[in-house]
Amino acid sequence: MTEPITPALTAEEWRNVFLGRPICGCCERPEADDLVCKHMVVVTTTVPILSDHQRAALYLHGHHFGFTREDVATLRTIAESSRFARTAHCDESDVWDDVALDSLANRIEALLPPETL
Repeated sequence: MTEPITPALTAEEWRNVFLGRPICGCCERPEADDLVCKHMVVVTTTVPILSDHQRAALYLHGHHFGFTREDVATLRTIAESSRFARTAHCDESDVWDDVALDSLANRIEALLPPETL
């Protein structure tokens, strides 16, 4: 059994991203334009401000090379079709690894903002 994958950012943190607010306590001054939480560039400090997981979500969000809810739905549909094909005793070449597809969908979903925000 694999470990559950938690969302990279909470709903509140995503809300702050969309509103242009800092998502952590590192930025209290509006003129501080070199902080990850405000402008998504790496701060030159020895103390990490955001986790790699959080940075990945922020860097991919809204870009053509990022992920979407449709990507997650597609992976889940293929996984479900594979489970059905396996129970219907289809040719093994028609069956994908549904567990791996579900895992991939979960990892991508953890990088996306909540559906309702």
